[in-house]
Amino acid sequence: MVKILMKTIPVILMACPATTTEVPAWAKEKEPIKITYFIGIGPSFPTADLNDRWDQGLHISARFDFAASPILSVWAGFDYHRFPFSPPGEASGFKSINFSGDLKINLANPDIGLNPYFFGGAGVATIKKTDFFLYRSDTAVHVNLGAYPTKTYPLMEYGGGMSFKNVFIHVRYVSVFSDNYSTGFVPVTMGVKF
Repeated sequence: MVKILMKTIPVILMACPATTTEVPAWAKEKEPIKITYFIGIGPSFPTADLNDRWDQGLHISARFDFAASPILSVWAGFDYHRFPFSPPGEASGFKSINFSGDLKINLANPDIGLNPYFFGGAGVATIKKTDFFLYRSDTAVHVNLGAYPTKTYPLMEYGGGMSFKNVFIHVRYVSVFSDNYSTGFVPVTMGVKF
């Protein structure tokens, strides 16, 4: 049997042409993935336990939009959020750097004009709470509440928005699964896409 195979394989290989100009139909129809960049800025509103100690913050955001089809896209990107400490007190802030991936559903064709969309996904958040001091001006008492180590936690997010030509606005809810408290915030992002 082995001898028969050894004699027939060279004959089959010699019968096959070395080059071909014919391109399969599936290769002709395939288009490259379109990538759009979203860059934005806006306020972040703390919720749950985060709202007890921290005021409204500010964030910047950058996303890569990989269009799988006119209806479905895959988002990947990062956000930087900073929340100031709520009075009475002094602090350099609560900071979070988020890396996330989302599925985005377009309700219209993004290339035509007005496009409402929804998205949801997951990722990780690296959170840093810096030293802060409580004080009372009438007694001049200063209490150092200490530093917290930087930690990374999983997160989930979902939201919706609208884009028109080269501008967009969207709102989302971000929930970070941290140790002993509920960390959530609502970023409102406005920006440009290109």
